[in-house]
Amino acid sequence: MKTNLTNWLSALCAILIIVLLVLQTKQKNQIETLRQQHDAFVIATTQSQQEAKEKTAEIANAIQQNTAVLHRAIGNKLAVELPKSVTNELAALEARIADTNSWPQDSTNAYKMIAKLRDLVRQIPPWAEEDYLPRLNAVRWGTSALPLIAKAQTVTDDELDDYIGALDASIQAKPDDASELVANRLADIRSRPDLINRILKKLDYDKSRSLSDGVSNFIESANAGLSQATNEPSQTIRQISFGKLLDSVISQRQILLENTNADASLPASLTDLAARIEAAIAAENKSEVAEQEKKLRDYQRWALSQIQSFNNDFATAASMIPYKSDTSRIKNDMIKYLVPISVGFLDPAVSRLYNEAFEAGWGKLDNNLKTEVAKQEVVIQKQKP
Repeated sequence: MKTNLTNWLSALCAILIIVLLVLQTKQKNQIETLRQQHDAFVIATTQSQQEAKEKTAEIANAIQQNTAVLHRAIGNKLAVELPKSVTNELAALEARIADTNSWPQDSTNAYKMIAKLRDLVRQIPPWAEEDYLPRLNAVRWGTSALPLIAKAQTVTDDELDDYIGALDASIQAKPDDASELVANRLADIRSRPDLINRILKKLDYDKSRSLSDGVSNFIESANAGLSQATNEPSQTIRQISFGKLLDSVISQRQILLENTNADASLPASLTDLAARIEAAIAAENKSEVAEQEKKLRDYQRWALSQIQSFNNDFATAASMIPYKSDTSRIKNDMIKYLVPISVGFLDPAVSRLYNEAFEAGWGKLDNNLKTEVAKQEVVIQKQKP
């Protein structure tokens, strides 16, 4: 009987232990489920908030773009106002490009400028890019050219061909409003005698054939430069470009003359090229003289019409000279027709007519009116050819 009781109690304890273990496991599972639900709720809430923010920004941007498109469609031009931080960064990049002392000294820092511009462009809304496109194009070109300038001192012989090609491409791609400082530096690097000399030395490995190819490439590039300079609308830039091209060709020819691997025909081809550039310079000078002569002829015609207008009015006023108002009229006509003429640009015959008209008018004026004419001589800007 005692043994059965003991066995029964042992069995009961075992059952209780099993029940407690089951309850404990179930409780742990419930706690874990609640924790996961809590974490999921927190994540969902955070995501909802982020999605709400992104959606709000997306809607605001869409409204802004649609408004801009609508206004442009009906002919209204919306004022484009970017955040001050964006305009300041853009202006800072432009200032660096315009200051040679601020140019990066190595390719790494030059590419950092490009990356900074790329980040800046991302901050400009698509609907505003059209208004800022000329400035952005100029800055894009300037920042892309600065790595070429920075690399000029470190370019290796293996990189030389690609480097020259990149220089030519950059020079050709310059936008109208881009930095002339950068453009001139690229052109200076491209025509540097030491750079050309390195090209020739590199080509010496393949003797005369490679040297001939290099000179042909140089002539082709020079011809392209000559064509570009000829079509340049600015007379000053044309003259500067012609001069730089001629210096480059002469330097190249001298290098060939000193190169024992160069065939005699190579310097001769550069002599022909130099002659064509000199002819272009002579034609430019002749054109400039002709233009100046035309301006002088036009000036004589204008001055003569001024003198004739004065003489016509003077004849009428002189016949009424007893009246003081008529002397004032002569004074006014002298200031209007004669004073603006720059006598130094007049041909002898026109100058003589001018002096006669001036003396005729001057003789009719009293001292006060003469003083007024003299004062206007100092104040009024003279017309020039």
